[in-house]
Amino acid sequence: MKFTILAVYTVVFTLCLLTPKPHVSGNPFREFNEWTFGFTLPEGVRRWGEVTFGEDMRFYVLLYLRDLMVGYFVYFLEAGLWSYFIYVKHGNELFPEGKKWPTREVMYDQIRLASLSMLLYAGLPVLSEFLIESGYTKVNIMALSSYLPA
Repeated sequence: MKFTILAVYTVVFTLCLLTPKPHVSGNPFREFNEWTFGFTLPEGVRRWGEVTFGEDMRFYVLLYLRDLMVGYFVYFLEAGLWSYFIYVKHGNELFPEGKKWPTREVMYDQIRLASLSMLLYAGLPVLSEFLIESGYTKVNIMALSSYLPA
């Protein structure tokens, strides 16, 4: 599993490095993502991305980090609320006498699996963005922007 994830990311980042294309000026999706970087990622992380990866690759690295951070936040918020309602609030109704509660090991295993899966899930929108902006698909960014409200 770890090797597969590493192989996918290696291919994606190699494609990014081999085919750097400047982004389309006026791309509303890229502009929106750049705007969200301002309040989701600290200034130091944004500067680090530009210094370490350069202008073209920086966008995709920051996009991945933002998606990963937000994905973990949403997962742990949702899982925490779900656990509270299932195990604390309605635990006696859902697990009457004789019905076995999940062990801590099972819960930790689920958290570990979801956390590792998040590394791949956060990369899928980045891959999609890269393929669209690099012209590997028939999607036209400017045609998509015509559907946005003015």
